[in-house]
Amino acid sequence: MSNLLDLKSLYAIVVKEIENDSIQYIQPTIYRDIAGILSNLKDQGYDGIEAKVMDTLAQLIGEIARLLLYTRFDKIKNMKTDYSNLTDEEQYFTASENDFSIRFEQVLFATLEGRMKTLDSMTLKATSLWILLRFLGPIETFSGKDNHIYGPFEEEDVAILPFENAKQLVKSGVAVELPWLD
Repeated sequence: MSNLLDLKSLYAIVVKEIENDSIQYIQPTIYRDIAGILSNLKDQGYDGIEAKVMDTLAQLIGEIARLLLYTRFDKIKNMKTDYSNLTDEEQYFTASENDFSIRFEQVLFATLEGRMKTLDSMTLKATSLWILLRFLGPIETFSGKDNHIYGPFEEEDVAILPFENAKQLVKSGVAVELPWLD
């Protein structure tokens, strides 16, 4: 796919995100894809007018990425979040309220600087996050994000579940998050 098509598709994704109140589904690899495009643009070593065009293209893609991340960040921050539509990188920066803004800036920086390995590290951390829950009522067996089967659970049962599943259960009011005790 050419950079122009990538720019158009990124623009369409941002417009869709801005026009909707809820978090929209985006490709789970979007930030790594953007980082890859920006890395390729920076590594080509263009000269003259071609360098100016590629720099401008990189700036446009960077600004669209920034707008996408900030738009989604604001929705997440304001609790208008469907956790099932978060990318792994977004789950990474939402995992801890204390680190929320710092992690957001890390995802943004790694994306704009073309640091795909850093984003891969964040993805690995996001997929290994677990939340301790207490159930407020019975819940049937379900398949977790990690494809493991969980449940059934009864009222007052305590379990450790993957981040995305736990946050959805808390949001739906069937469980509460418990603090980890040392």
